[in-house]
Amino acid sequence: MIPPSAPEPDPEFPSDYVAEFFKGLDQAVTPRSVSLLSTIADHRNVLTRSVLPRLLEQGGARMLNTLASPRGPILLQQVLDWVNRQVDPRHGPCPFDAQAIAIHPVRLGRYPGVILQLPPPGAEGGVDGVALVLEVDLDAQPPPTQEQVEQAPTLYATLEVSPAFAQKSPAERFVWLKGGERLELAADPDSGPNWCRLAKTVADWLRETR
Repeated sequence: MIPPSAPEPDPEFPSDYVAEFFKGLDQAVTPRSVSLLSTIADHRNVLTRSVLPRLLEQGGARMLNTLASPRGPILLQQVLDWVNRQVDPRHGPCPFDAQAIAIHPVRLGRYPGVILQLPPPGAEGGVDGVALVLEVDLDAQPPPTQEQVEQAPTLYATLEVSPAFAQKSPAERFVWLKGGERLELAADPDSGPNWCRLAKTVADWLRETR
């Protein structure tokens, strides 16, 4: 899925991989922001709107390689453990663990990616899935160098369920790109799962814009 020149997951993962990330994140989270997170954001929102996009920006190739490997659930559980420490304990622990998040390595047009399929949100709506993309052209000749892979830009998108329609069938769903662009969720003639529709939506957008 990732080009051969991409770095392999560190054999010492997870300790050395996430240590610096969480150290920086802990320093960036001020008492005021912790208070804000604990009152207006639930575990799902902190995970999908704050932590995952920051981790992708820090090292897209390494993150995708790790998620696509057997170590993927370990990384996700460490992230969820951090989220649990930020959200007010009165809200309880995260209602799902890493084993409940399905990891789907995919090819999105010319680019490698991973789709994370979360447990369905409740009546309040929220993020149903996440697309993480490394903008490295898999068809490029010659193949990208390791440096190009490590420095490649990333794309982050979420599959959203609107709370206004969350209790209706079917619920209104759309795709939100980090940066603020809203996309209509692609139709699937085979009525495939929503994560497949998310993958198609992002792949179509990449074909049109790259």
